[in-house]
Amino acid sequence: MSFKGYLKKRIKDIPFLLILLLFSIACITSGIIWIVNGNVRNIIMSFCFILIVHSFFVVEYFIKIKAGVIFTFSICFLAFGSILGSCFNLYTTVPFFDTILHGLSGVIFACLGFSLSRKFFGEENTNKTFFGHLLFAIFFSLAIAVVWELIEYFLTILFGFDMMEDGIVNNIRSYYLSGSHNQVVELNDIAKTIIYYGNGNSIEINGYLDIGLIDTIIDMFVCFVGAIFFFITTILSNRFCPKINKSLIPNSLEL
Repeated sequence: MSFKGYLKKRIKDIPFLLILLLFSIACITSGIIWIVNGNVRNIIMSFCFILIVHSFFVVEYFIKIKAGVIFTFSICFLAFGSILGSCFNLYTTVPFFDTILHGLSGVIFACLGFSLSRKFFGEENTNKTFFGHLLFAIFFSLAIAVVWELIEYFLTILFGFDMMEDGIVNNIRSYYLSGSHNQVVELNDIAKTIIYYGNGNSIEINGYLDIGLIDTIIDMFVCFVGAIFFFITTILSNRFCPKINKSLIPNSLEL
């Protein structure tokens, strides 16, 4: 089937099409808001995320998988959540919002990994194959998490963003301060740090500034928790309610 024929067939799925339409409207609305407010970065981010809609159709056609309604909604929620968090400052105003998105991403990409494993290595005809797909799903989800953290790092150092969220800590352990890897220096109950920079400028911090390491590790750990959640629920669903797996995990696309 040609790509055009696939599109004609795919757009007949009204719930799927409605989710993508609402997501597109939300992105366009966000872009218009930031055009009015004159923030170039947020304008670019809002409109670029519309490409996810096109990616759905391209990926489905060439990999021959079909995203269900729940999976499609989850991807769109994750993407627009990034816009809300970054452009509308929900990462600051809503506690754990970033953590929620990373946990959801762990589940979503585990679903995708399971679907890809099934597509490339065959359906799960035995328990051994089924658990093989599950393990691949977990590792695939973790790989995506690592790649995303690398993207955050390079965007931070190359383009001046601060995608690796800073945080305040009050205790550190350091080999560097001791000058030897045979002894660690512990600094506990750090109450104040003064940073001198530029031409005599300074800033005082109530604690010690972590510039993103803890955030990176927590993000990958939460993604791992999401993948493990997928692992457990998929096993239970496969045993007691297979319909859940069918609605969540992308299936083979019949063309």
